[in-house]
Order: sequence, then C-alpha cells, then structure tokens
Amino acid sequence: MQFKPYPDIPYMTSKMLKMARDFGYDKKPWCVSGKVDGSNFQVALDVDGTMHYGGRNHELDRYDNYNNWRHAAEKQHLNEKVRRLKDILDDYELLDIVRTGPYVLVVYFE
Repeated sequence: MQFKPYPDIPYMTSKMLKMARDFGYDKKPWCVSGKVDGSNFQVALDVDGTMHYGGRNHELDRYDNYNNWRHAAEKQHLNEKVRRLKDILDDYELLDIVRTGPYVLVVYFE
C-alpha cells in the first residue's frame, strides 16, 4: 500500500479566521496547547477495513515505538473512533465511494 506523507498545515489566514467567527467560535471557550515538534501522526483506513498508522513521512510497523503510539491509540480507542467517523461521513454521503487511492479515510493528528 502506498504511504502518503503528512501534508503541511497552513498558517491561520484571514479567510479561515472569518470562517471561525462566522461559526461562532470566537464566542466559545478554547485552549491553546503546545505541540511537540515532529509528533505528527496519521491513521488510514483502507478499502479492506485495515488500519494503517504513520508519522509524518513513513508508515509505522507494529514494532515502532513512535511516541508510544500503540499504547495511546489503544487507550483512546482510536480504531473505533476512526471507523465511527467513516460511518458518519458515509451516512451523510460526504465520503467519496469511488477512490483512486488505496485509502478510504485518512485522519491526521498533531
């Protein structure tokens, strides 16, 4: 299966800030948290229902101890959450059924 590197995350633009205000996010409590440099993480669900895990530039195998990812994924029930997200997107017909790539859904985390 072809691995796709984690994309660059854009800086906040005035358009994005306006959109956040339009949704009322400027009136809700929020929190800024620090990010450990290089701790990007992704979960991909393929067409067979198999989960794939990766850092920014490579897929992780079962023996990688990248930021203790396996323990964190199990503790946070990550597989179940990604599968539920896929089901929600399917229910609202927001997930493209015809795909050119190997993955049904890729979720990026920081």
